[in-house]
Amino acid sequence: MTKGMKIKLSYLIIIGLTVFLGVGGILNFYLNRIERRSQPATRKVEIRSSDGDFSIFIKLKSWGMTGDHQVIVISENPNDSFQVDNSTDYIYEGLIPFFYKQNGDTLKIYATKKSPVPENFKNGIVIKQIELNNAELMNLYDDYEEKGLKKISN
Repeated sequence: MTKGMKIKLSYLIIIGLTVFLGVGGILNFYLNRIERRSQPATRKVEIRSSDGDFSIFIKLKSWGMTGDHQVIVISENPNDSFQVDNSTDYIYEGLIPFFYKQNGDTLKIYATKKSPVPENFKNGIVIKQIELNNAELMNLYDDYEEKGLKKISN
């Protein structure tokens, strides 16, 4: 093999390694971003009774590549781990808008579908579910704060 051929071969090897390592680095970067995005996102809001003796918690969990899966629960359990139990928790599934308002020891929930009332939810805060059609719920987006409502979302 001539000296010129050895130099060309060396250049090809260096270029090949550079391309290989560059593509590998780019793939690693994007795969890590995808993995981070697929981790569940959670949020928790504490609702306290008027006398401060007890609390309930509105918890939201969303997951999926685009965050297109969601569950919201109203629970007496303050634990951050997301254990859903239909005998103790109000459960709202799907990408639904979720508005709420506390008035003393009453928590009003505005959603497109009511949750079944859990048989073992024994708290001093009364949950009042108000079912709205989609158009009514979309109207709340414009002025929910003016009406004293809060929205839970990621």
